Amino acid sequence: MPSTGTAEGVSSQDLQDSQDLDEVVSPEKIVPREALFLPPEAPQEVREFVSRHVRVLVDLLEEERPDESDAVRKRRSAYEDYPRDERLLHRGRRNGPSALIQDSTKAAIKEFKADLGFRTGFTSKGSWLPTLTVSGGTPKITRRDLQLLSQLSQMLINHLREQEVKTTEIEAMAVNGRILVSANEPEVVDALTRLNLATVLTDAGGYQGDGDPMKAKARKLSEVAQALASGSGAPGLDRERVQAGARRLVQLGTDCLMESDQEQSVKTILNTLFQVMTVQGARTMVVSRSPKDFEDLLRSEKYAGRVIAVPARRGDSHAEQNLVHAAVVARIRLSPIAVAGGKRPCTMCWLTLCLARANGYDVYFNGHPGGLWTNTTRAGLHLVAKQLGITGGDLPEQLRSIARATGTDDDPGLVQYITALDGATTGPGDSVDREAVYLRKTYSTKGGSFSVSDDFGDDQSQFAGSDSSQSDQASQGTPPDGIMLDDDPGGPFTPGSDDDPGVSIIEDPPFGVPQIPMEPPRTDSGLPAELDALLNDDDAPEPLEDDGHP
Repeated sequence: MPSTGTAEGVSSQDLQDSQDLDEVVSPEKIVPREALFLPPEAPQEVREFVSRHVRVLVDLLEEERPDESDAVRKRRSAYEDYPRDERLLHRGRRNGPSALIQDSTKAAIKEFKADLGFRTGFTSKGSWLPTLTVSGGTPKITRRDLQLLSQLSQMLINHLREQEVKTTEIEAMAVNGRILVSANEPEVVDALTRLNLATVLTDAGGYQGDGDPMKAKARKLSEVAQALASGSGAPGLDRERVQAGARRLVQLGTDCLMESDQEQSVKTILNTLFQVMTVQGARTMVVSRSPKDFEDLLRSEKYAGRVIAVPARRGDSHAEQNLVHAAVVARIRLSPIAVAGGKRPCTMCWLTLCLARANGYDVYFNGHPGGLWTNTTRAGLHLVAKQLGITGGDLPEQLRSIARATGTDDDPGLVQYITALDGATTGPGDSVDREAVYLRKTYSTKGGSFSVSDDFGDDQSQFAGSDSSQSDQASQGTPPDGIMLDDDPGGPFTPGSDDDPGVSIIEDPPFGVPQIPMEPPRTDSGLPAELDALLNDDDAPEPLEDDGHP
């Protein structure tokens, strides 16, 4: 048999295919592992800068060295001390919507509240369990997707507030290569659809520090977006913001390699920001008119990299519920889903998200629920449960099962969280009586959060004691004063105010991370120049937020 000139087991066609591959994939087109989280069309200089320095940081973090700095040791241990903390609930599969009726959902909620001992005092506070847990700050290095979505939500809230459009909450979802956005109110969603998102993103970077932590939170997202769009000719880019964004991307890339479960959602968010900044047609939101649109909007490739507005119901569904309902209707089971907003979810929104996860959807979200709202969330729970195929007889047991599965070792039941302010004598993880929700100078039920320690040298002392202008009364689903939300509110269990103006959430002391010193910028691109050193012993603060979740 004549020789083919090939090694044993390798055909001539295999060699030809290999040669063709070599011709098609040139070395400059091979994407380093450290840059896979970035948009494919991101500027080459950004990709090289990020991948080069991510590689060095990851090498330092993965291998212990006797001469390493305390900052490196702290950062390495934080990945273990503050894990992603996803609750692994049962993931069943069902065959289409059930015949669940609203009366059954209402009865299930009432039974759930009675079983766990929820009580309602003043209307603006929601319903609470007898004992609450104090929340505290933690690094966001294993939940960067939630942090970015929280920054996006806060940016939109800030912008609408300047236009005198008030909202109780805006939430964002990263799913299947796109971002979905919704609010508690239909008129707010309508206002969102009229925004030029590229302009909103760029303008958010202009905040120079006047004591508003919510604007500082939004600026961080603007810096990332401007770094991604550098070199594209996008208007309004600022050299200093581009530099800060490039450094932020290094941290994001490092954390995605150290905790890979967040990478796909982070990539979705960054790619969508890039499209918004660089593609004319992506600067406004795609409008969803009804649930009939969800499958096409969430599955079609033509909407990848777009921001999609999901309609809101009036007064009976929260933003998180609107978003997860869209994902369930579109049957997005195989793609990771991340959901976050400006505040922690209320208990009913958290239960709704848990139901989706327990029934086959890979959804990740803030695991620290706040107060329980019922009337303003009942339809949201009902629509999601029905679409999941849950029946009236099954819903109460599923809710109880979630409560049992998400408790603590000492108390295997549902936990609600409250934020301790400067005057509190308790610390993160401590238990307090539910009467604490009325001690507005000591605790906050607002559940807002922001990062005050990730600004690369900015003076964060300006935020101490500042007022975020987000009130407890403007928390999830709160009606005007004097209107009771719950079916069985009962009397107030402690005297107190039902008009808490709210205060800013100030985190624990900054968490040290390796600092990356920057040289003066180049004159051509706005990107940071070559670095003389990657790490030193100075601590550059790591983002902390009020409850361990954005």
